[in-house]
This record gives sequence, structure tokens and C-alpha cells, in this order.
Amino acid sequence: MAILAPLQLAMYLALFLFLYLPTITAATEKTCSHRDSNLACYDSPSLHTKEKYYPEHLCSSSHEQCANHEDRQFPVDPRFQGVYTFPVKKLPRMNCFEPEAMKMIDNGLPVILENCSFASSAYKWDLDYLDENLRDKGHIAYISKQRRFLYFDEDKMIDRYEDWKPPHKKMITYFHEFMELVKDLQKSNNGTLSYFQSPLYIIEGVSKSLVEDINSFDYPWLLDIVTRLGWGDKVINLLLIGMTDVVTPTHYDVLENFFVQIAGLKRVILFSPEYFRCLYPYPVGHPHDRQSQVNFDEPDFERFPKFKEIEGLEAVVGPRDVLYIPTYWWHYVESEHNSMTVSLNFWFDPKNQTLGNQTSTSALSSSDSEQTAEEKDTLTEKELPKKIEITPTQELALKREIESIIHENTRDHEKVRRILKEILSGRFDFLDAS
Repeated sequence: MAILAPLQLAMYLALFLFLYLPTITAATEKTCSHRDSNLACYDSPSLHTKEKYYPEHLCSSSHEQCANHEDRQFPVDPRFQGVYTFPVKKLPRMNCFEPEAMKMIDNGLPVILENCSFASSAYKWDLDYLDENLRDKGHIAYISKQRRFLYFDEDKMIDRYEDWKPPHKKMITYFHEFMELVKDLQKSNNGTLSYFQSPLYIIEGVSKSLVEDINSFDYPWLLDIVTRLGWGDKVINLLLIGMTDVVTPTHYDVLENFFVQIAGLKRVILFSPEYFRCLYPYPVGHPHDRQSQVNFDEPDFERFPKFKEIEGLEAVVGPRDVLYIPTYWWHYVESEHNSMTVSLNFWFDPKNQTLGNQTSTSALSSSDSEQTAEEKDTLTEKELPKKIEITPTQELALKREIESIIHENTRDHEKVRRILKEILSGRFDFLDAS
């Protein structure tokens, strides 16, 4: 792996920088340079495809006025605590079996699905039912003195982050112990909150009734989508139970997700993968990998100036709603103010969409790599590889792949930063003159 990884890195860098950099440069120049009422902040094919589904911007002022954020406050919703500094569009709602809904999923676009039946056996999972039937041990819950539950992986590079501390406490517990904790926290009312986030397995301690519920999920409906789109056929279920007002800060997952809302309301704000530059994710290998560094409740515009350009897609989901969250789409999740919430993820491995797996016609194909330098010099312009168009999702996957390869071979974020800077420094300035 130590030998192959640098070669693999060279392949990705060559594809990304030499074939696609001019397109990225042009796109960057367009970013937020206009304010068409039907387009999002980026002038990109992916957002053009959403034009027919998503309503106009809440911010109808000029670009200069919008950039000040004085008139771009997130609409106040009394059901939720958060008030934010960016405009949103409403996600469309569609019947689960509507052809247009399937088209949205096929195109990798988020959508709220109604009248889905694949998880109907879970719709009765209120807190009392779970307390009675979920009796196995080893569940994960978190305790925090604030409402933001920023995900962390304590196994990632802890020795390299001497000053890093988990933002909240993680505990392994029984479900009934979690419920007792919730009751105590509700009585104390001191701002401390808890969030249950645990994989769901059929093991000893799970009641016969709950096992029947899980086995009753309509997997054929799911597998039809999985097969058609080339996703992995294994499902991971994550059960999420939150106290009022808890927040899962903005992050992206590398899995496809059907997010089933069972009890209470949740507000989910999604952002296209192309907003990577505006959300400042922690580096690959950091305990908060894939998480945005921006605190939406108190954004620091001096540290994160491009966050002013962000625009979201809002979904408020209630019981029996299913939200499709595509892989690599950023999402922020907030529980309502008046009730605890119960949700269930159906996670699937995505179809491999990295650029290296998408094409076999590039200059880095195995047959071409065996050509002599003389043979390559005789290639005509017609035979040279054409510029490769990639989607925002593929672009974010590619960025992550490049950074991951460098990090895996150095285990040093200073070296990752230096290598990436040296790759770019002064080498592409000629594009500005063209």
C-alpha cells in the first residue's frame, strides 16, 4: 500500500488538476457573482436540475445586500430554537411511489417522501414501546452541556491532538438507563442534554416484538432501489432519540441514507456537496473528520468568511416522513422545542463514483501507461483525453480521496497542508491570463 498509494495519488491529482482545474477556476469565478431568482449560489448543472422543484430564494435583494446578511436571517419557526444567517429553499414533498420521486433519488437529489411503507412496522416505536422492548446492553448515548452534539471518533489520531478533548461525554448504556437519565435532566433543567445514537441489532435482549418489527421492514422495496442504483445491499440502521432542541451539526456522510422520522419533528437543512469551500470541514484524520467547523448558532465570519455565501435546502419532517439524504450532501439536524424525537437511519454503501472508477479513457489507463514516450508524442489532438465533467458529489469525493491518500502516507496534517500548497503554489497562474 505504501508503494501504490503515491501512484494512486498521482493519478487522482493528474485527473483533477490538469483535466478539470480550468473548469473549477471558471466555476469559482462564477460563484455568487450573480443572484438569479431561480438558481442557487453556484452556477452548476446539479443546481440547474433542481430548478423545477425548488422555489425562489428567500433573499430577493441584490447580491451586495444579501452578502451583508442583515436581511438574510433564517425564517423564525417557533417549533425550533435555531435562527440562522442564511436563506433556504423548501425541499419538495412527493409520494413515495411517484415516478418523479424515484427520479430525484436516481439523480442523487434530496427529497421528502410521503406514504412510504418500507418502515411502517417502526411507526409505533414511541418511548414507552422502546423502553419495554429494547432491553439489550451496549447502546451509545451522549451527554452534553450544550445542545450541539458534534460527532467525534476518539480513535482517530488522539496522540497527535494533545489539546483536543471530546466536546461531550460518551457512555455505553441500557435504553432504560438512558430514559432514567433523560428524566433526571428534565427535572434539573440546567441545560445539560442527552442524545441516544446507537446501531440497531437483533441480539439477546431485544424483544420478540421488536425483532418482528425489524424483520417486517419492506426490504424488497429498498433492494429494488439499491439494485437499480448499484448501492451496496447491506443496510445499517441507526436509532436516534433526542431530547428537545438537540442538534447534530453540519456534516456529510459517505453513505446513502433514507432517514425515517418516527416521533416528533426535526428540521434538516441540507447543502449541496459544492459548498465544501463554504463549510470548512475538519481535516481527514481529525476526530471531527467530515464535520463543519462553523458553529451555526454563532458563526465566526472572520475565521470562515465564505460561510456568508451558504444557502440551504430546508426539510421539516414529522412522523412517517422519509427524507432521502444523498451521499456527500451536507446536513444539519435539529430536534423540535416541545417534544423528544425518534428517528431511524437506513444507510447503504453508495455506488463508487470516484473519478478513477468512472472512466477508463483517461491518459492514466493501463494500456496507455504502457506506451513509450515516443508513441505518446505522436498522439494527435483528437486522440488526447477530453476534459472530464464531474458532478459536485464526485468532486467532493475526489477531494476527500486526494487528502486521504496524502494523510495515510504521512499521518501529519502539517505535511498534508505543505504538500497541497506546493502542488498548487504558482503553477496555475497562467490560467488567470487566459
